[in-house]
Amino acid sequence: MLQNNVDRPRLKASSCSNGFDALNLSPKLLALSLSLLSPLVFASPVGGNISAGTGAIDQAGTSTTITQQSQSLAIDWQSFNVGTGETVNFIQPNVFSIALNRVLGQDPSSILGNLTANGQVFIINPNGILFGSTAQVNVGGLTASTLNISDADFITGNFSFSNGGVAGDITNQGNLTAVEGGYIALIAPKVVNEGAITVTSGTVNSGSVLMAAGDQVTLTLNNGSLLSYTLDHGAIDALAENKQLIQADGGQIILTAKAADVLSNVVVNNTGLIQAQTVQNIGGVIKLLSDAQVGAVNVSGTLDASAPDTGNGGFIETSAAIVTVQDSAQITVQAANGLAGLWLINPTIITSSINNLHQLQLMSMDLTANYTLGADIDATATSTWNSGAGFVPVGTLSTPFTGSFDGLGYTISNLTINQPTSNHIGLFGGNAGTISNVGLVGTSVTGNSNVGGLVGTNTSGSIINCYATGSVTGSSYVGGLVGYNGGGISNTYSTGTVSGNDGIGGLVGYNTGNGTIINTNVTVVGSTQVGGLTGSINGGTPPQFPTFSGTFTVTGISMPMASESAIVAINSAFSPLSLANHPNPVNRSVMPNDLAQPSIPMSLVQGGINLPDGMMGR
Repeated sequence: MLQNNVDRPRLKASSCSNGFDALNLSPKLLALSLSLLSPLVFASPVGGNISAGTGAIDQAGTSTTITQQSQSLAIDWQSFNVGTGETVNFIQPNVFSIALNRVLGQDPSSILGNLTANGQVFIINPNGILFGSTAQVNVGGLTASTLNISDADFITGNFSFSNGGVAGDITNQGNLTAVEGGYIALIAPKVVNEGAITVTSGTVNSGSVLMAAGDQVTLTLNNGSLLSYTLDHGAIDALAENKQLIQADGGQIILTAKAADVLSNVVVNNTGLIQAQTVQNIGGVIKLLSDAQVGAVNVSGTLDASAPDTGNGGFIETSAAIVTVQDSAQITVQAANGLAGLWLINPTIITSSINNLHQLQLMSMDLTANYTLGADIDATATSTWNSGAGFVPVGTLSTPFTGSFDGLGYTISNLTINQPTSNHIGLFGGNAGTISNVGLVGTSVTGNSNVGGLVGTNTSGSIINCYATGSVTGSSYVGGLVGYNGGGISNTYSTGTVSGNDGIGGLVGYNTGNGTIINTNVTVVGSTQVGGLTGSINGGTPPQFPTFSGTFTVTGISMPMASESAIVAINSAFSPLSLANHPNPVNRSVMPNDLAQPSIPMSLVQGGINLPDGMMGR
């Protein structure tokens, strides 16, 4: 688990008998929460005055009705509260209409009752805004902000909100809902969701949820939808946090925070559920974005941009100066009947603990990170992934894995990869990093060229204390552990069936002159051109001599054919084969064919080899 160097203690909410939740609010908002213990304070909006546009305000009993006649309507209020059991209803020309409600008084707004609108509603209160646990908001679109906007900018469609010297917090504990294609935008230096925010999913228009923490934010709206935003100026202690539910299936959900300067404390947190699943082949988008210089993103809870029915998985981005993924996090962009989506982590994860199969697959989203296994992982489900193609290898030849992966002695069992026409196939497709202390049990890996149970192509990486059991199948350069090795392999073993046509090795299919193999045990059953240790070595031009040192035990290989041997099938560059520092002497009559084809002079062989019983040279 990553240790986050940004620790922000937060007070827990406590329920009061009147249905209001006291929480960690700014002093003004906390004072309001205490005053609300008196039922006399539960009052409808007070002192409304239309400052731009045309419309009417009608108040009767517990109901306030605003009838809007122009497309844009601005109202100044002395206070804007909705008590429990009260209703504020906006009747607007259409979903494109916007009604701005600005509070001029000194008190925060408390929304504890019902707020409805067939169009869009802005609530602007620099002192703070609270949606209590009994709040029910149903609108075409909602912008709640403690940053102000002028009437002139509002009327002309320049939706730029800025801190005028006072900017309180926004907290939601209620239910905020927007229609299909609509949006919910919460804008303040600190925004926290402890309730439910939902944008209705649809087949045509996708909706948006934005929680933006900063001192100046600009929105781009079009036809009742939120098209984009810019966070123009940051705040000293910016915070965007989700503790419960945010849902916009087929849409986008963005939590973002920006710093005022390098001394700022800027955090984006998720401990709840953020869901933007694919709907009608429209993929969802989830972004947790903090300041690139000093910000932190802390990921726990669930981020779900999967495609449980049809279509491909969506997109998840977690970006900040420091990204922390807790052990308990559940992140998925998987697709039941399509292609998996993408999780982008930028710039890096310092250390991430992998505890389930989906987290294992998502390593592909950050090939430079440091990972550890936190438990044994059952990968049986991969046999049905991606229409039978199974697990997608981590890294490729052109973009290999360059981080570190430490299995801590845990195992990955029943992994399936079935890509018979693809090259560089294994749990790791391409590796230039460090892989250690992991066992693959019962694997079934199929590819074309450079195929291994653990690594398809080990260009320059290190593989230490690893093993693989099961079956590995390919055409050329196929190894039980590694298909192609140009790096270092030590203290490893493989057992099972390795099959192919050219360059088939119990451990490594093809070993370059730079590749080293130390202390290895293998059991291999193959077809033609099979080497117990490696199918082929090539010293290159000029020759670079591969090094095999330590103790090697080879069992299970059949009697050698013309191009089979106990150690190396084909020594294509005729380079010296060094079995250096081997503790055991050769204990039987060994002829060159038992070592490599074509023949290597015995004077170049150092140390000894443990050969299978009955294995004699010719």
